[in-house]
Amino acid sequence: MELGSENGAAATAAPILGSIVRFAVGLAGWTATLAAILAVVALGVLPHLGVYRTLTVLSASMKPTFSPGDVVIVRPEPIERLRVGQVISYAVPVGAHQVETHRVVAILRGQGTRTPVIQTKGDNNTVVDPWTAQLNGPTVWRLVAVAPKVGYAINLMRDRTFHLFSVILIPGSMAILALARMWGIGGRRRSEDAPA
Repeated sequence: MELGSENGAAATAAPILGSIVRFAVGLAGWTATLAAILAVVALGVLPHLGVYRTLTVLSASMKPTFSPGDVVIVRPEPIERLRVGQVISYAVPVGAHQVETHRVVAILRGQGTRTPVIQTKGDNNTVVDPWTAQLNGPTVWRLVAVAPKVGYAINLMRDRTFHLFSVILIPGSMAILALARMWGIGGRRRSEDAPA
């Protein structure tokens, strides 16, 4: 076996390997970009158009249906279709009027109308909620899906420290590096610029 033929094979394999690596890195970049665009549309655009809403679960009142840190996805449905057993999101009629996502355990009056009075309960609670709620309007927000643990990522992105890094420090560092590279500070010299 000749030594030169082994070196030749290695020399031809290096450009092919480099092409594969460049392709893989490019594919990963495009995939990440597409995923980011889809996330923006799914979490930022469609909920504002009223197609559905996403809500982060804060308590364990509905375990095992969903748990703290999960994201529930609710869609509008004609209020006349409301039935016992459905899980809905609605504004609690007392206190701070926070949005609650609980199971309908009774429709006390007005079933099939636009103003039903309901009783709800969390699946993990031993008693019904201490209020009755009158729903108003043409639609009610009904649970259609649960995204487990996604709420932790959303809460992280809402954090002040995350905003500091993602909005100020990372873009600022990238801008400084780009300026340094344009001005030739701290970079390696290109071979054509090197003295002979």
